[in-house]
Amino acid sequence: GKIDIEARYRLGSVQLAQGQNVEARKTWKDVLDAHADHKIELPKELLDTYPNSETQRLAEAAYGISHSYGLPNPPSKEDLELGVVAAERFIANFPDIKLAAHSALEIAQAYLQHNRQDEAIARLKKLLADPKYRAADVLADARVLLGFAYQRQKNFSEAIAAWQEYLPKHPAHKLWSQVQQAIIDTEFLTALEVRREGSRQSAIGSR
Repeated sequence: GKIDIEARYRLGSVQLAQGQNVEARKTWKDVLDAHADHKIELPKELLDTYPNSETQRLAEAAYGISHSYGLPNPPSKEDLELGVVAAERFIANFPDIKLAAHSALEIAQAYLQHNRQDEAIARLKKLLADPKYRAADVLADARVLLGFAYQRQKNFSEAIAAWQEYLPKHPAHKLWSQVQQAIIDTEFLTALEVRREGSRQSAIGSR
């Protein structure tokens, strides 16, 4: 069992790296189907300590299926939809694996790639609110992305609020300085939008 899982997991990884997405997907689906009754034997808190365990490899295979559709940068609307379904299925089946939080972030990134800000925001808020992931290493990236999703919607107050929550919680994060600049830029955009709206109303009133 363990050798079979490891071999087929690695085969799928090589296929994906070579651009054989359909083949990789089939390989990983086959190994998941073959071991559908596999039971988690390790305590939840130790699952990510043993990267070569059967449970971890099956989880990584399920996670890889969403990547076979191009997540977090799916090339088409169809790939987006199928990739999100695969990612949500992975999260539901392996919620305690560390990769689950990464997968949730990738769903939001994929939605933003296709200008679906509402779905991206909903997924990010769900990730940030989930107590299972309160210590996940992707929360800083999620808060940054949430701000940019709001900014795309021209919901500038929510964007700034998201980033202001991020700054004190993640002072060592790689994007900290960029977020400070983004707040300044968004405050400028807010003032510009107010000015434009005022000019618009003046033009309407003069007709």
